[in-house]
Amino acid sequence: TPEYIAPEMLSGTRHNKAVDWWALGILLYEMLVGIPPFYSDNINQMYLFIQSKKLKFPADFPADAKDLISRLLTRDPSKRLSDGKKILAHKYFAAVDFRKLLSGQFTPEFVPDLQGEDDQYFEEEFTQQCVAPTVCRKPRGPSALFQNFTFQTEEEHLKWAVEEYLG
Repeated sequence: TPEYIAPEMLSGTRHNKAVDWWALGILLYEMLVGIPPFYSDNINQMYLFIQSKKLKFPADFPADAKDLISRLLTRDPSKRLSDGKKILAHKYFAAVDFRKLLSGQFTPEFVPDLQGEDDQYFEEEFTQQCVAPTVCRKPRGPSALFQNFTFQTEEEHLKWAVEEYLG
């Protein structure tokens, strides 16, 4: 997704897992503001913004969130906050009990009332759109592209990350 691409990917330089921490910063910003920080309708302009536009926050943006996101969205990957333990220990997450979260004992502030196929939590703009079928081509033959790749569910990965952090 163009909005989440890290600057080092756009410049064609080597990259590592720091690109994922960049994407987390974009996601956190978008969740708090409602739009990605470098968004533009023009993809090429958005790529330029990702590489050079100053990161701006609304005036009432929480200070701890601003600090965390600024450190995640540092353009130089060698200076970017890229340590999972340090991210989980950041002040922004001080109120989160990761042990309770991991064990399913965490109660969210909002729990939607889901009884049946209800669309009350979606904007009408989206529920009134026509659904266009997507045609997928069948893959051609076996592919060696994914050899030696593994898969972890989000729950498995979160459990590992929290256990790694909490010891």
